[in-house]
Amino acid sequence: MAEVTKNLVYLEALGEIVEEEIVISCGNTLITCFAGNHPSGIKVGESYSVKLSLVVFDDYEVEELGSDAPENIEKLANGLAYKITGRVSGGFLYSKGVVFENSALESEYAYLDGEMIAISADRIGVKFLPNSK
Repeated sequence: MAEVTKNLVYLEALGEIVEEEIVISCGNTLITCFAGNHPSGIKVGESYSVKLSLVVFDDYEVEELGSDAPENIEKLANGLAYKITGRVSGGFLYSKGVVFENSALESEYAYLDGEMIAISADRIGVKFLPNSK
């Protein structure tokens, strides 16, 4: 990615069964994420700066929408999958005040810059940034 775009999030919960599963809130939006290696000492009830990435395991499902499509972050079923509707800008996806990155938005889907899209992600990865409190 050309730049680091971060989100300020509130840590709502840590996974009880799956340690890497965490729940964050960004504004009024709750997101269940996968934190492959979160720093020790993070605490529920604290705020952190993070990068959020859209993780797609197989084929990308991207739909170009009209400019009046509403932004949405929709959890699919009980897993970690999401369908996100937002605007692509500079290789990032912006939806409901949350910024997501994915290298395909900068390369294969760069032609969608400035457009509203819906993209399905198998999970949302979260990376805690240094000195993030």
